[in-house]
Amino acid sequence: MGLNGKVAIITGGASGIGAKISEVFAENGASVLIADINKELGVKVCKSLQSSSYICNFVPCDITKYNQCEGFIKYCVRTFGKIDIVVNCAGIVLTRSIEQTSLDEWRRVMETNLYGAFFISKFAIPYLKKTKGCIINIASIAGLVGFRGLSAYCASKGGLIALSRSLALELAEYGVRVNCICPGTVDTPFMKQLIEQSKNKEAARAHFEKKTPLKRPATPAEIASLALYLADESQSSYMTGSIITIDGGYTAQ
Repeated sequence: MGLNGKVAIITGGASGIGAKISEVFAENGASVLIADINKELGVKVCKSLQSSSYICNFVPCDITKYNQCEGFIKYCVRTFGKIDIVVNCAGIVLTRSIEQTSLDEWRRVMETNLYGAFFISKFAIPYLKKTKGCIINIASIAGLVGFRGLSAYCASKGGLIALSRSLALELAEYGVRVNCICPGTVDTPFMKQLIEQSKNKEAARAHFEKKTPLKRPATPAEIASLALYLADESQSSYMTGSIITIDGGYTAQ
């Protein structure tokens, strides 16, 4: 039980990678608080974990809203008394060329993928300093390499990677670790959405499989296992500022 007694916040914890991280953290002893805009899925995940006698709460939260993020963090501290782990996992995708991307669409991607992580981290940091906790940001290989038609998404994830490095330097003196996971293709509803938005769905699916040396997508459990390692200070106490790819070899090419 590597996270026994820890309190973990997971944004975007109602589906995909976030839901699996919530499950794995709870299984390993953490008290989990899920923040997600999708109330139906959030309640479903939370009830499933509670039915297995794990400690889990769900709070509907739009992380693009500054005040909602502040209220969410205050609720966590009132409920659990502290914060040990923050996982910024919430994200959305947009498949548009720059010329086709509207200002509102660009803002929505940035506000969800980058601003939300900033808001949650900003309000959680005073409590993380007290527990010498950690932040785990879920970015993407799209923040490291370019993809046609994903300019807004790539820019937001590149910003999250840069934010992770800067926060790691700011918080090292307080014993707070900040690391960033960059998944490649993962078998999630998010990935299915990305493919569905493509002009040629079959070509998009084949592209990811062909371009990935291991010839398959990751499972959410594989990403969650890496997040667990980074959250467990007994395993990763000397890691901060790390940008870790888990992409089946995609960026090694």
